[in-house]
Amino acid sequence: MKAMIFVLFGLFLISACASPPAELTQAAVPTVTRTVPVDAEVFEIDVITAGYDLDAGELVWDFSGPQEMVGVPNDIPFRWLGDGSLYYDFILGFDVEWGLNPDVDNIRSNGCGVVFRDQEGKTGELLALVVQEDELSYSWNIEHWTPDGYLGSLVGDAYFLDNGVIDYDKLINPDKNHLVLVADGNTATVFANGGLLDTAKLPAHIPEGGMLMFPRADTGSTTCTFSNIWIWEINN
Repeated sequence: MKAMIFVLFGLFLISACASPPAELTQAAVPTVTRTVPVDAEVFEIDVITAGYDLDAGELVWDFSGPQEMVGVPNDIPFRWLGDGSLYYDFILGFDVEWGLNPDVDNIRSNGCGVVFRDQEGKTGELLALVVQEDELSYSWNIEHWTPDGYLGSLVGDAYFLDNGVIDYDKLINPDKNHLVLVADGNTATVFANGGLLDTAKLPAHIPEGGMLMFPRADTGSTTCTFSNIWIWEINN
């Protein structure tokens, strides 16, 4: 459960600078209720694509869904992935379909994402994988947040061009995406729709944490429908 979550939702990027985050207070963060397990083929192909043998880890949680979440500015819902446990090294896969309805006169960044290595109760830091749309196109990022706000992008040059403009990735679809996040030690690797997006260096002082899913809505509203979610722990 969380009493205070400082994350992710006042973010928009202008010349690689972020606005202050919104402070979001929730009395509780519900856990996704497990339904029919996902088909083994759903995660086995992704595990192999990520470069791991199927006997190098185990499926510890899955949820076929769907789970719809609607967010508006300063009112963003969260839901735990897994059982609220701390996860160290893992592969996370999920499908997400979005309905993005930004304010047409004030388009910023609307999208969907997952929090991972959430350090609530310790440092208060967290990491987040986001896919989003702004006034130009679709993009993705791995973000580092502290209780004081947005610390920066962990993707670095894969996300920003030399002049500070966002580098948009054609692997991100405009309506539905299949995403896979690998967090192994201090390295994260992200795949979208079967293709490699990039890797990122993770902070060594954040080796574990909880996982949550959320919609991002800087303006207007965002509807995110998550399905076929699974967590595969790596045996290290």
